[in-house]
Amino acid sequence: MVYNPTYNPENKVVNHLTKDEFFYLVNNINDTLRAYWPCNATIWIGYLLAPFTLGLSFLLPNLCISDAKIGLIKVIERQNRIKLNDRCLNLRYVQGWSTSWLELSVRHEPSESRCE
Repeated sequence: MVYNPTYNPENKVVNHLTKDEFFYLVNNINDTLRAYWPCNATIWIGYLLAPFTLGLSFLLPNLCISDAKIGLIKVIERQNRIKLNDRCLNLRYVQGWSTSWLELSVRHEPSESRCE
């Protein structure tokens, strides 16, 4: 993720979140992923044993990666609930077919003037 204060759309994130808060958010997410992500040995064992197990050895790293995804979603929900919701921001996890990313967007709620 990149914090770019010169990016100038109508409702930019810099109006709602400071640079330090942004980096705290990103570091919190990265720490969670580091804690759950499988170690290199687990991934290599999955690859090395794949021919002998007919691919079933890939389930071991996949279990760890799915734990990382669940932990990531929990952190995103927590950050939305605790910090971002009050600042009219929303962070969400988007998963494509072979990739995934995080989207940080500004909410537009006419009922609250501070979100406009």
